[in-house]
Amino acid sequence: MAHAFTVLLTEVTGKTGSALLRLLEKSNVAVRAMVRDEGGVARLGSTSASVMVGDFDDPGALEEALDGVDSAYLVTPSSPEAAFRQIRFSELASSIWSICRSSPPMKRPRSASSAITPRWSGGSASSE
Repeated sequence: MAHAFTVLLTEVTGKTGSALLRLLEKSNVAVRAMVRDEGGVARLGSTSASVMVGDFDDPGALEEALDGVDSAYLVTPSSPEAAFRQIRFSELASSIWSICRSSPPMKRPRSASSAITPRWSGGSASSE
């Protein structure tokens, strides 16, 4: 069955990510699951999600993860770099999705997480 909507889930092996994965699978939503390493792939077990290994510090991996998805659920590991990783991810997603939005007939809905993530321009946060 073709899916009309694809969601990227990060940190999908955690408590909220795994619960959201199961909910989306039951709702017949296509899911791309990004895990940090091969151990994450094994922890996921049986899933209908398209699973990829990706690192938040690798822009190429993030671009690959975002390619073809309509929305993203972003959770980063707790670390001193977490805020930087979230901002970089949000900016990359926004740039990819704005390119898609400017090329009719494709329309990309905004993700709930990007709606609450501050946009950084000129060193200050701004909301949309």
